[in-house]
Amino acid sequence: MIGIPQSSANHLDDHSPFQPIQNLPLYPDKISDGCPDHSQENLIAIQRSSALEGFHRHLITQINFKIEPNSFSISDQCTILLVEKLPTGIYVDLDQVAEIERLHKDISVISPDKIDVEKPAHLSPEHLLLVYSRLNSASVANGNNTSSSIKVMIPIHLRYQLPDKGWYGYTQVIMPPPKLILIRCHKELPELQCQSKYKAPCSNSNRSSCFWNLLYDNEKQSSNNEVTFEVPIGLLKHEMIVAVGTIISTVAGTIILIVAIRNAFKAPAT
Repeated sequence: MIGIPQSSANHLDDHSPFQPIQNLPLYPDKISDGCPDHSQENLIAIQRSSALEGFHRHLITQINFKIEPNSFSISDQCTILLVEKLPTGIYVDLDQVAEIERLHKDISVISPDKIDVEKPAHLSPEHLLLVYSRLNSASVANGNNTSSSIKVMIPIHLRYQLPDKGWYGYTQVIMPPPKLILIRCHKELPELQCQSKYKAPCSNSNRSSCFWNLLYDNEKQSSNNEVTFEVPIGLLKHEMIVAVGTIISTVAGTIILIVAIRNAFKAPAT
């Protein structure tokens, strides 16, 4: 384990049963500040973007490692953990992510919260997400031979918003950057020994607690990595038009249905 004696291995207690997520902290628990007199800094830089349009998007996080690629061995088979806080206007469908994990096995998501995918934004709370992404030779790119990077993509969905009195017809939903980004490897990496250490679930399939090392703390990041989404909303000034149109459509549809039923009963039997 990174920065942890080999006797600790990957779990806090290898003989204990898996702990259900409800019994684990809702947020990774910081257990060490790292080496004394060591200046904690972000070992990665991130860039956030989105793909697709409408209410169903992909949230993309590009992680650029500041560690020299020669010292960062891909064979160590590391896992990246992104700690995300979703605002009320965004949700993740855990069943959809589970299907992606089943097919590709390179990403998984845990949420200690119950996520209701049907609720509108004003009735929904914020949600904590733990996003796991495996780091291996297939997922890491060394484009310029001086840095390594990985892209983590999760599908997200925008919730419906309350109508507005204005004229624009859109509102903004802001996705903040990850609170933390942590790393855990099967082999100890000297470059990470002095980083702060956290305790968090090992993975989606293994809810035991594992030791993780800090790669990124948003409080230490000066640049803005928020992603802003434009969400269409109803306008209250259209209320009368929508009401009248709905009534006319309902009456017309009812008349057409009644006529069709009467004609069906009048048709001669064959």
